[in-house]
Amino acid sequence: MTILFKEAFGKTGADKHLHAYDEVYEENIDKTKIESILEIGVLNGASLKSWKLIWPEIVIEGMDIKDPGDNADGFKVYIQDSTDTELASDIGEYDIILDDGDHYWDRQFATFKNYYHKAKKYYIIEDIVGGYGLDNLKALLKEYDNNILDNSVEFKSGGPIRSFRHLDGHTEISSYYGLLFKK
Repeated sequence: MTILFKEAFGKTGADKHLHAYDEVYEENIDKTKIESILEIGVLNGASLKSWKLIWPEIVIEGMDIKDPGDNADGFKVYIQDSTDTELASDIGEYDIILDDGDHYWDRQFATFKNYYHKAKKYYIIEDIVGGYGLDNLKALLKEYDNNILDNSVEFKSGGPIRSFRHLDGHTEISSYYGLLFKK
């Protein structure tokens, strides 16, 4: 029996179903053909545990700039900055690469440049913060490849409008967006 994304996220405490990301994933990801996933931005490990409920037999790895400690027990987690090009060269390919790390658009684009080509089936950027980043990120993506957005699905968080503080100290009240690229 295949577990639904919403059910898995609810069981582990991942907040992805609160933002309606589960609906986007159900509609756009073929769960039968996934063998590996790398999630950038582990935080408390809830998403890693969700992926394990959905795909108990696949390779599930994470990456974060901070060690998640016991929260990610049983999962390999690379402790590194996803924007570091040199470190990125040591990471292999995955069916899904999901960027839920730093939600600042220029860092999301730097991560994209390092990992997009390593995603065999899907590359996902979660939590692009509304007016502060979505248009900027889409412009950079089009510069990278004029047709890159042709095979993408743009989605908006279904959750409440939230306050988000960027690493540079900028705080904005906005909704989040995401991009899912099908390869």
